[in-house]
Amino acid sequence: MDPGTPFSTFQNEASAALVDVTKTAVSLAAEDLPFHRSFDSAFASSLDQCSTTTLGLINSLLRNATAGTDLDTPKLGDVEDIETNWNDVVEVVDFLLEKADTCLDEYTGAIKQKNPVAGPNARRDDSHKRKTTKLGAANMFKNRNIAKPQLGFKSKVNNHDSSAWKPILKSKPHAVVPLNDCLRPFMDDKLQMQYKHPYKTEIENLAYPKTVYENKPPVDFLPFDSTKAIYVDSEACLAEMLKDLKQAKEIAIDLEHHSDRSYIGFVCLMQISTREKDWIVDTLKLREELQCLNEVFADPQIVKVLHGASMDIIWLQRDFGLYVVGLFDTYEAARSLGFTGRSLAFLLKKYVDFDADKQYQLADWRIRPLPQEMLDYARSDTHFLLYCYDRVRNELITRSTPDVDFVAEALSNSKETSLRRYEREAYDPVDGSGQFGWSLLLKRNPAMFTPEQLAVFKAVHQFRDQVARDEDDSHHYVMPKHHIYNLARLMPESVPGILSACAPVSPHIRVRINDIISIIRTAREKAQAVTPKAPILEVAEVKQVEAAVTRPKETMNIFETEGASRTDQSSFWGGAFGSSKWVNDATKLGKAFADVRLAVPLPQLTAAIFINPNDTTPVAVQPQEPGSRAEHEFIRHRPKKEEEDDIIVVKQVGGGRKRKRDKKCMDETPSLEDQNQDADDDLVPQVIDEDLVVVADPLGQSEKERKKKKKKRATGATEEWTSTSKVQVPVQAFDYTNAPTVLKGGDRKEERSSKAFNPYKNSVGGPKGGKRGRREKDGKSMTFKK
Repeated sequence: MDPGTPFSTFQNEASAALVDVTKTAVSLAAEDLPFHRSFDSAFASSLDQCSTTTLGLINSLLRNATAGTDLDTPKLGDVEDIETNWNDVVEVVDFLLEKADTCLDEYTGAIKQKNPVAGPNARRDDSHKRKTTKLGAANMFKNRNIAKPQLGFKSKVNNHDSSAWKPILKSKPHAVVPLNDCLRPFMDDKLQMQYKHPYKTEIENLAYPKTVYENKPPVDFLPFDSTKAIYVDSEACLAEMLKDLKQAKEIAIDLEHHSDRSYIGFVCLMQISTREKDWIVDTLKLREELQCLNEVFADPQIVKVLHGASMDIIWLQRDFGLYVVGLFDTYEAARSLGFTGRSLAFLLKKYVDFDADKQYQLADWRIRPLPQEMLDYARSDTHFLLYCYDRVRNELITRSTPDVDFVAEALSNSKETSLRRYEREAYDPVDGSGQFGWSLLLKRNPAMFTPEQLAVFKAVHQFRDQVARDEDDSHHYVMPKHHIYNLARLMPESVPGILSACAPVSPHIRVRINDIISIIRTAREKAQAVTPKAPILEVAEVKQVEAAVTRPKETMNIFETEGASRTDQSSFWGGAFGSSKWVNDATKLGKAFADVRLAVPLPQLTAAIFINPNDTTPVAVQPQEPGSRAEHEFIRHRPKKEEEDDIIVVKQVGGGRKRKRDKKCMDETPSLEDQNQDADDDLVPQVIDEDLVVVADPLGQSEKERKKKKKKRATGATEEWTSTSKVQVPVQAFDYTNAPTVLKGGDRKEERSSKAFNPYKNSVGGPKGGKRGRREKDGKSMTFKK
């Protein structure tokens, strides 16, 4: 990638290339390559050549990825080597992903790395344009097996102490509030005991020097190669440096931290620069003597310039008891100005056109003596920082408006950063909360686990934290996170299984393989033992239920559980429906079960609840007939609704075939068939007696509507018949003796001439459905059928 290419352009090109490669790989996987190989020898040769080229490219990528690290480079010669060395490949990929996270932090400015493009007004310093060391040479400065410096600290490290961390400050220079009044505990939001920031009052009431608000020409830095850094590794050199720092108006500070072979980490180097000099302080030797620097660090009249100081503030107070008052964080300034990059390397490239050598980024800063290349790398972080401070400060002042004050915004954010406090991180095995908890790891790397696998994951994660605290090593050194996932998925209970899942195995895991097997086995047994089951009330416990029911009512505790009890809540599904098992048991238990089941007895819902208690009107009590239904006075005397007189038509049960009658008979009495035709389809027959049927008209059709229906009939109009009350008409039985036979084939011309009843007559003009398509027969086509 060309340094002048914008990152967005590179990102789009890389994404497009990855998409093309992924599509090609997917399409190849969908093909039957063995078939094509056997069918075409030329294709087989080409495929073998392509496979060899791909394996060579993968081996080259693996070698480049592991260069400068202590990882073993997997060698892939064929497909079997890929399966055999797959764990080594995963180890390299995991390392690259962690490095990608670091690069993202560099891009956002959280840590001090990245190579941006030089700004148009950048001052160039060609003195530092020297030949850089090859990347592989940095590996000689990375050695995990050197003696741990923390073993020689006067204040021994205690990783198992979970109490509130108390500041190690012995004196408080430039104090507004005395030290004893500051070191008072308080309860935080998590109801945990903590100690206040010793310089909280001084920082909140800080008034920055006037020079911070002045737009002045930047002070040029001295050439990098013509000046040398002063190495401070004794108390005499420290006192001489402190004397020079007290005369400065602005100082630049940076730290080099090591966390690979330590549980919480420690500062290995401190770089301090003024306008004229650079110092490199050996904090491993002077760890207990550095509190004297608070005379400068806590002086509000001296501006302390740092970049991305969020972690530096924590490390200074944790390791040395140093507190910064008067912080100017150039990261916060870059964020307020909206720069495309916010890292220190971005500012160095923009304003100085300086390229920091990144090959020592992963170097081990515990090495003593430090080689000159590492000293130059550390010195470059502060040598140009004061010049960058001048440029950024001027831009903040220039861009500020009456509505938006960028200077005040950057200084306010810097104050918030300097108020950060170090707190001990306790491990929570239940909830997995905290920076080192298993919950955060699952959120960043989600996985589908069964209950047993999740229990193993938690147990192994807790075991790793315990070993890291005991051995004072980092979590990643003891057991990388992908090893925890492998153990949780596979749940091995043998030595070869552990070695395969954790390859390459760290020294701490190799000597504790039996402990890991025991932890996995115990976690699986506990997970199987807590399988949720819904308890059911058994019939054998009837005596316990009856005993509970027969207790005195005033002392009965219906929520008391003696022995097993039924529950409607499932540990997996939540609320569950009733079961036939419960219903059968409830039937056997009878009233005793119902009394226990109801937690709150419901009152009798009677009509008394509708009576107004303020109504004092006396109500006459009428004698109750024996055997009749008991009714409340309210129901007995409530007003009755007016009945509608819409019962109009009588319909013959069973219907029948229409028969002709003479006109005289029709004039005297309306026929049942006419009544049936006059009635609406919605009429509901009500059987009153065995031979009587009453049909009510719920729609209340008018007489005119019924006349219109009669005119449409071909049989002629008949006399209308209405009634305002219920009519009872006897139903005549059918005379089977005089009825014509249907077995003899007589002359039925009259019956044929009469128009047959068509039930679909009224739907002729309605919409018609599509015709049913003819289905083709398998193997035949109807296209050319004649």
